[in-house]
Amino acid sequence: MTIQTRKVTKSKIHQCLYLALMCFLMQLSGCAKASNSLERSLIEAVAPQQKVKDILKFEINSVENVRVIDGDNPHIGLYLAKNNSKLNNGVRAELSLDYPFEEGETVTYHWKMKIPADFKSDAPRNRWWSMAQWHDQPNRIKKETWKNHASLSPPVALYYGVFRGKDVLSVHYKGLKPSPYDLIELKRDQWTTIDMQIKWSQKGDGWLKVFVNGSADPVVVKKGPNMHNDYQHYLKLGMYRDPSIETENWVFIDELMINP
Repeated sequence: MTIQTRKVTKSKIHQCLYLALMCFLMQLSGCAKASNSLERSLIEAVAPQQKVKDILKFEINSVENVRVIDGDNPHIGLYLAKNNSKLNNGVRAELSLDYPFEEGETVTYHWKMKIPADFKSDAPRNRWWSMAQWHDQPNRIKKETWKNHASLSPPVALYYGVFRGKDVLSVHYKGLKPSPYDLIELKRDQWTTIDMQIKWSQKGDGWLKVFVNGSADPVVVKKGPNMHNDYQHYLKLGMYRDPSIETENWVFIDELMINP
């Protein structure tokens, strides 16, 4: 038996050690970073506005969890498998957008979302499965840090489930019980356009209006406080779900835009 070998130079050894070190550091940070070219192509595919491109990030375990879907209308797909490990304390494949605003301002978040025809739901159990959530964070202006920041549920969120045989997103709003009337239907293999108009406030003058597929009137309206603290809340869009859900799923996102 002949065993084939090849000469390995010191430079090759150093290169391998460097790559191994970088992979180790990426695992320690809990964030898989795509190459610059891949990251650029992902951002270009989903974000038409420069102000969104400048602050858009990805929270994924590996490059296998995100993909550019080419064609007449390029967009991105986010993927979760049953063996995905936890990232930042959860099983997720999300876009993260930390758009700056002051309390009292109104911001409109616009995007298109699609689930494929073979999307595997969690019915009838309907365990928690977020597809959009706005989170509080430490006030950097006050030099607050995550170390002493309380862990709270998102004050505004859209949770996926199946209701009366239909795929829906349920609107969750701080301090209010979710209602079966506040649902957004997702028709499989069809784009759903969502505009979330939010007046951000810790007080009673806060509100939320949800427009679907260009509707003239909001399909959901909520009123009341929607901030946990006085600093900008950031959007996480995609999939974040109960770790015990083991299905393989894709969700597709396009035209992520922010308007005051």
